Amino acid sequence: MCIRDRDEAVVNRIAAGEVIQRPCSAVKEMLENSLDAGSSAITVTAKSGGVASLQITDNGHGIHRDDFGVVCERFSTSKLREYHELQKISTFGFRGEALASISHVAKLTITSATADSPCAYRASYLDGKLSSATGSGGAVPCAGVKGTSILVEDLFYNVSTRRKAIKNLGEEYNKILDVVTRYAVHNAGVGFTCKKVGSNAAELHTLPSASIRDNLANVWGHSLTQELLEVQSTNQKLEFEMKGYVSNANYSTKKEVFILFINNRLVDCSSIRKSVDAVYSKYLPKGAHPFVYLSLKMKPGNLDVNVHPTKREVHFLHEEAILTDIVASVEKQLAGVNESRTFLTQTLLPGAQQFIQEATEAHEPSAATKRSIAANSIVRTNDPNPVGQLDTYFLPISKKRKQDESDEVVVPSQPAAKRRVTTESSPQVELTSVNNLWSNVVKHCHPGLQEILNKSVFVGCADDKFIFIQSGTKLYLMNRIRISKELFYQQGILNFGHFEKITLSTPTSIKEIVLAALDFKSSGWNPSAGCKESIAEDVSKLLTSRRDMLEEYFSIVIDAEARLSMLPCLVRRHIPDLDALPNFVLRLGTEVNLSLIHISEPTRLLSISYAVFCLKKKKKNTLRNTQIRKKISNKQTNKNKQSKRHVKC
Repeated sequence: MCIRDRDEAVVNRIAAGEVIQRPCSAVKEMLENSLDAGSSAITVTAKSGGVASLQITDNGHGIHRDDFGVVCERFSTSKLREYHELQKISTFGFRGEALASISHVAKLTITSATADSPCAYRASYLDGKLSSATGSGGAVPCAGVKGTSILVEDLFYNVSTRRKAIKNLGEEYNKILDVVTRYAVHNAGVGFTCKKVGSNAAELHTLPSASIRDNLANVWGHSLTQELLEVQSTNQKLEFEMKGYVSNANYSTKKEVFILFINNRLVDCSSIRKSVDAVYSKYLPKGAHPFVYLSLKMKPGNLDVNVHPTKREVHFLHEEAILTDIVASVEKQLAGVNESRTFLTQTLLPGAQQFIQEATEAHEPSAATKRSIAANSIVRTNDPNPVGQLDTYFLPISKKRKQDESDEVVVPSQPAAKRRVTTESSPQVELTSVNNLWSNVVKHCHPGLQEILNKSVFVGCADDKFIFIQSGTKLYLMNRIRISKELFYQQGILNFGHFEKITLSTPTSIKEIVLAALDFKSSGWNPSAGCKESIAEDVSKLLTSRRDMLEEYFSIVIDAEARLSMLPCLVRRHIPDLDALPNFVLRLGTEVNLSLIHISEPTRLLSISYAVFCLKKKKKNTLRNTQIRKKISNKQTNKNKQSKRHVKC
């Protein structure tokens, strides 16, 4: 077989296949061109994982109109003239293959304007040459701003094998995002944005004013930056300098994050990676990996950047000595964790420590009751601290079997008001309706369920609605919304007439709260129901006229100016969220007959609203006046301190 020269188109397409291996390879090449152009803001937009379209826009110095004819020719570049200049090259590009390679495997359009050009110019390219769509006159004038925008469409349209190999477009976009993220972290002073076509929200957005640490927090969160250690090393003899951030022994991930820049080039060096991993193997468990970001700067003459088609790998002199310096710097920082460790703590609320101490002492078994427990009888969870245990709020109800051994619960004859735990100065509410309500609660109590709850311990949440509790050696799935409603309802009956109060820091207009409620679709308002202002005014007048009764029975305090200033506290130390407050006030004024009040109606409404306060998934504030949320005070009023009780139902 004869040896022959290949066609130029074949040569260019083969070369392009080495440089542009997948969409993220094209992104890397164009990002480096934008950085070489002195850009301070770069935006990357991708569609279908960068295969359908890929656009990079920057505000760099732009491309002159005269250069549009040769910008996509192979080996044409403005960054290198003589070979010896490669020994001191400081730019990313030097071969002149990036745009040429892209134009051989995709449809390329460039729009650019320089600072002194009267307008922008646009040109399209195929196989390194101006396409027929551009015309013979070269770049076409168009509207634009200073900088360059490169649009890559239909990537690998003429390389069917590689196009078919790209199956997961979501994965391709994640690789693009990873490349942009790494450059964004390293290049403080340049703002990066990466998003999908048609998406209003960007997956990545950094500010030009942000530091490297700020960029790390932006991408990986403050949970990482709190665990970072700064590493530095300088060796004048080797003309080498290193700066970076590495995670401490408290932090580890299943997937290793290793970011390495050498002379501002994103590269991968297996020797440095393995050396750093060897240091962390002493501190992290098997299978755990650290976070490592390193930036190395060395004399350009000691660095060979022309060893890989995509410039992904580099070679440098004095490798062993430099590795020793890097390992020593990282190990020095990690060794400090053996001398001191930093832990984040949360400040307890006022009085919480005393409450925990009292509760612990109350549940501490005496020496007479302590006995050894067989291993097969040990329960997995048995916390003596009542915080988080459901039996904190429940008292055992006396029961006895009839002669026929039925399971009917006998209702205690003691009145509800007398069964309450009160102090000598606590007011007594001797209302037949309250006693009847409590008797009804006791009558319908399920003894088996009560026994489970009395001995239960909270384990965790299954989802937004259900939780796991453990009673004995069994695990139960419980509807926390229903149980919390019943808890608040029973507390409302037991504390009727002498609730503790939660004070709003600033009284809030009833009318304003009702108007906010009517803006919700859940309020069921429609124009036929009347004007919102009129409804709000009527509710405000009604509640104000009944404010004495609301304050005496339910601790709902409304002043003469129709402003809500206090809410009842149904469970001690529980401060409700205010998302459901507008709906509660609206229903109180429209659904409850306050002239012929039935105790159960407002009590049940309170329990439903407080359960929503407690359990509803957090959303953005939907109140008309966002200041309402900020008016809640973390202090309960001291007005009724003498009547405070540890009430359990």
